[in-house]
Amino acid sequence: MINESLVTIYHDPTSEPSRAVHWLCVDAGITINIKYIWLTLGDHLSNEFLAVNPLHQVPAMKHKDFCLSEASAIMNYITDIHGCSDEWFGKSIREKAIINKYLSWYHTNLRRISTLDYFLPVLLMPAYLGLPKPKGEDLKNRLDALHDMFANLDFLLQGKKFLSGDKISAADILYACDIFALMIDPNYKNCYLAIII
Repeated sequence: MINESLVTIYHDPTSEPSRAVHWLCVDAGITINIKYIWLTLGDHLSNEFLAVNPLHQVPAMKHKDFCLSEASAIMNYITDIHGCSDEWFGKSIREKAIINKYLSWYHTNLRRISTLDYFLPVLLMPAYLGLPKPKGEDLKNRLDALHDMFANLDFLLQGKKFLSGDKISAADILYACDIFALMIDPNYKNCYLAIII
């Protein structure tokens, strides 16, 4: 039974941004309703789901009459209404700016290069849809971009426990979900494992 006073997250555990929203709620001790939307079963195309997110993407959120999409926006909203946004998105203006910098870097670098340009075409789409894997020079270019992106991430993390310092933030959770997904790559997982540990 869904508790209408709680936020409902429309969640596919195979989606990295969707997992990030869920993991944040678990870490922050925030109780939510979860409605599973399985992308591989086409649940994201149902009329019920399109009423929540017409772009048919997860995660999506409904709270009473308010619907929202995009993981970082959902995470921010949930922590705002539970009074713990400072803990996950920064307390001071500078802390907020730094975390927002890493949220932006996630979309234009980590998410785009590791997931959209590598993980989906090289691993996921061939497994789920039977599409051919990139080969030869195409695959090499994707791997080179991945190595360069991780070298930049190593630089950003230099001397710090987490992206913004000694304390975990919402950005760290987003990053972890995408990096964790790459561990299924049998040819490359040892490299990612070193980054995660």
